[in-house]
Amino acid sequence: MTSQLNVDTIVDKAGSGGTNVKIGNTSTYVSEGGGATQNTVQGLTKFWMKVSSSHTSLDDSFNCSTTTDVSAGVLGGTLTNAMGNTDYVQHVSLLASNYAGAVNFARWSPHADTTNRSTSETRSVYAFATGSTVSFQDANDSAMVSVEGDLA
Repeated sequence: MTSQLNVDTIVDKAGSGGTNVKIGNTSTYVSEGGGATQNTVQGLTKFWMKVSSSHTSLDDSFNCSTTTDVSAGVLGGTLTNAMGNTDYVQHVSLLASNYAGAVNFARWSPHADTTNRSTSETRSVYAFATGSTVSFQDANDSAMVSVEGDLA
């Protein structure tokens, strides 16, 4: 037999307004119209980081313990809680004001390094193209990475 609990507000025992709600991996969100459902836990971002131009200093993060400047143009982020597999989705973005004295956002190409990824480290590659020449360069401003998928 299933049960349903209808309440307007959930608060802690002291009535102070704060509470901790734990939900299982099968928890679902139901759309406003009721026509669609989605797994709440699976749809959450599991890791994100924003690093400074040095690539060794975290400006802010979630589920990230450290960053590594692997090589020129390659940034690594160590996950505090590992992913369940290496099939996760990784989003990479970049704030870059200039390279070699020229402002040219269109020629920066940030992307996920899918060859060297693991369940405990995500890597991002930043390439700069001038004509037919591509060189890997560290971002001169900030780099941002987020990961979606299943935690271990």
